[in-house]
Amino acid sequence: MSSLPVGDSLDTITRPIKLILAIVFGGFCMTVGGIIMKVSLSDLLDARESHQWVPAAATLDVARVVRNAGRGSSGYSQEIRYHFRVGGAYYEGSRLSFNRQSTKTSEESMAMLPSTTPGSQIIVYFDANDPSRNVVYRGIDKMMFIPPLFALVSLLVGAAVAGLQVRRFLLQKRHARG
Repeated sequence: MSSLPVGDSLDTITRPIKLILAIVFGGFCMTVGGIIMKVSLSDLLDARESHQWVPAAATLDVARVVRNAGRGSSGYSQEIRYHFRVGGAYYEGSRLSFNRQSTKTSEESMAMLPSTTPGSQIIVYFDANDPSRNVVYRGIDKMMFIPPLFALVSLLVGAAVAGLQVRRFLLQKRHARG
């Protein structure tokens, strides 16, 4: 009849499993944090750079408030589409701002739109080197700093969990040799 390992022999079996789980969890946290960091920093850099962008008159095609769909979601967001010409070339845009904002009421979302009348003229800003990069409201919003902060926390937690477990594993291995 076989018996389950107890004491030190059980610890010998579970120690590598804990290490693997910590490395997988830490790696997952760092991967998610890295992806969020890349995307959010890219938006922040674009928003900062947009202060140098050139204004252009654009024609509004669609501007409306959209109810957010999904589980537990009761907010509203803005949908906008416009077109403009630069040097005779035709461009379209659909970016209201660099911070995708959701509001609690449709009135709040409506107030964010420059107009809701199709065919009306609005001002948009575009990158002179690439007019396909354009926006109605340029610049950085303070809420844009939340995703990079979340990403930083995720990176630090992942590194700490994996690093501490590896350190613990190595110390226990050294102690066992003794």
